[in-house]
Amino acid sequence: MDTTVGAGAAPGGNPVDVVLVDDDPTALRILESILRSDGHAVRSYRDPVEALREMVRRPPDVLVADWLMPGMDGPDLLREVRASASLQGTYCVLVTAHDARGRKVAGLLVGADDYLTKPVSEMELLARIRVGVRIRRLERQHMLLATAVTLGHEVNNPLTGVLGFVDILRGQILAGEAERALETLARMEESAERIRRVVSRFLAQEVPRFKEYVPGTPMIDLGKTGDIHQDP
Repeated sequence: MDTTVGAGAAPGGNPVDVVLVDDDPTALRILESILRSDGHAVRSYRDPVEALREMVRRPPDVLVADWLMPGMDGPDLLREVRASASLQGTYCVLVTAHDARGRKVAGLLVGADDYLTKPVSEMELLARIRVGVRIRRLERQHMLLATAVTLGHEVNNPLTGVLGFVDILRGQILAGEAERALETLARMEESAERIRRVVSRFLAQEVPRFKEYVPGTPMIDLGKTGDIHQDP
């Protein structure tokens, strides 16, 4: 069952959308109260399968899931989350009663970004969520920068070529050079096709990969794209 509580403004902007998953209703109420008092929007579920279905439909900023649950446990839930393209940006925290290093490592390996041990400290819970939101915000900024640099390079070069060919074509038409005009049209078509290939590869990436073609300047790796990294 989804119980949405708290919609106050979180520090720095909109409420953080947090999904809680725990089969223990008492634990859920305690965590809800803590997060609501800090201004977060909370969706709570006792059934991990229902939680997963709703998260795919409306991805949260943060997921806090208990480790031990009947049926689908916390690690199983995180595996499903990490396998979903729409949930790649969700910051995942596992809650466990065990403080053993092996348990923590196992949680990180299945996709947890962080972990909390029981009994959950209010200050630690809020601090870890704030850190998680900050990390995701920086990742989004990195993504936007890489997108701008990538499209600026990969699209601007052939687009500049198209605009240059327009001027050439205009002169050829005015001069009555039909054969040369057809050759210029063919070159314009090649440049336009390069733009189409770049956009198609960009849209086809569910999880973008990054590469520095120029040291210190991140770009989205569009794979082996032939001539798209060359000037027209």
